[in-house]
Amino acid sequence: MMITRAALAVLSLASLASLAACGGGSSGSSTVLSQTAQLRFINGSPDAGSLDIHLGTNTGGTFAGGAGLAYGTITAFQNEPTTSLAIVATTAGQTNTIVSCNVPQLQNNIRYTVVIAGKVANGGGTPTGTQCQFFAEPNFTTPTGQASVTLHHASPAAAAAGATTLVFGNYTPNQTNYTPYGSSATATFVSSGGATATGTPINVIVQAVTTGSGTGIYVAPQSSPSTSLATILPSQAQTGNAGASGAADTGNFLPYQSLINFDVYAIDGQGASQVKLVGAFD
Repeated sequence: MMITRAALAVLSLASLASLAACGGGSSGSSTVLSQTAQLRFINGSPDAGSLDIHLGTNTGGTFAGGAGLAYGTITAFQNEPTTSLAIVATTAGQTNTIVSCNVPQLQNNIRYTVVIAGKVANGGGTPTGTQCQFFAEPNFTTPTGQASVTLHHASPAAAAAGATTLVFGNYTPNQTNYTPYGSSATATFVSSGGATATGTPINVIVQAVTTGSGTGIYVAPQSSPSTSLATILPSQAQTGNAGASGAADTGNFLPYQSLINFDVYAIDGQGASQVKLVGAFD
């Protein structure tokens, strides 16, 4: 019995020495596990009703803030491991699947937004049916005295109607002076024809507005860049750091602090509205 214990002790010491010689395999694993990305969701489906967002299956792993997610609303960012994720959106409080998809590998320290887009009535995974629009958000630096705005096209209905590329710009509330940001702010809808599509967000730096009646963001088809399809004001931002941006969210001033960005998403509208804009400060 004593010989066996001694042999085990020698083997254990040898195993530890081997791990140390390899550079510490256990510490390498902990480094991988510590890598995280940030993930959030938007309910952009006009006829799906409120949704529960799950990671993995339709019965478990409900995403924080993703329970009862109403149309046009945005969750806060949540840290997730840098892996590929299976996403299931169900009717709130039920287990029937509205759409399921697998998102690409998440990368360390990158922010991602998944828009549950399209209409249930048009069939899951079809060009205008329910799908996951997946956006890797760009890093941004806002120069002093200017504002950072990131624009996204996540509207299958607009794309199907011929507006595969949308022009974004700014306007003054209660006026019709719509001014396109220019060719640098044309966001294109990307669809794979399946359950998952990957969109490309466009970041623009514009002059900050700190006095007067404020400013808003509008979206228009490329064929008519000064014709508004939908608008959004900074006061309508939902989540993020709007409260830390001074009067930006109440006075409709675009913020100019270096760590504040206004994310704007074009999603399918309800009723006669082809497009709706939703937004959040980050």
